[in-house]
Amino acid sequence: MPKGNNKLFWKNVKIDDLLGCWLWTGAKINSGYGTVKIDGKRYLVHRYSWELAKGEIPDEMYICHTCDVKLCVQPDHLFLGNQKDNMSDASAKGRLPKGEQHYISKLTPAILLECGKLVKQGVTYRELAQKYGASPSAINNALLGRSWKHLEFKGYTKARKHAKLTEDEVRRIRKIRKTGLSYKKIGNIFGVNHGTIFHIIKRNTWKEVI
Repeated sequence: MPKGNNKLFWKNVKIDDLLGCWLWTGAKINSGYGTVKIDGKRYLVHRYSWELAKGEIPDEMYICHTCDVKLCVQPDHLFLGNQKDNMSDASAKGRLPKGEQHYISKLTPAILLECGKLVKQGVTYRELAQKYGASPSAINNALLGRSWKHLEFKGYTKARKHAKLTEDEVRRIRKIRKTGLSYKKIGNIFGVNHGTIFHIIKRNTWKEVI
């Protein structure tokens, strides 16, 4: 179990004031989770943060994110669960295939069609999440075709199917940049190159997003 307030760890954490997430800006693995090596031992950063704040993780237990941001290490955004809890959380957030075919899915094609219409009318993902009992990212990922890939939500998916970022992510990028984080590190967080971040910040792209 890690001890103390490790400076090597915290120097790679930046706060996203918009979401309240503490974002890891250091190394990450292929699955998108952050990783750090301290005192010769390799940790997943969200698990390391949990142990610093709340103590040892019991055997065969998972650390899950309430915010659904893999790089978040904010202890208040983490919760302890078993494998079933972890799978339930993933399904509710749209990370399991075939949507409603999974027994614990909270979304249906009809709900998502309605969500697509409401988003175009200006309803936020957070408001939709509260209404339908799913996470904002689950709804967003479904409408953009990142999950529920067996379906296509006409008038929404087609218009954005090549976009790597969402409007909410663009707003977060501009917010994070104000903290002084480099284009490269921001790009690493969102899975795009530093040039994409540069053009977003300079408003050469996504000009319509305020």
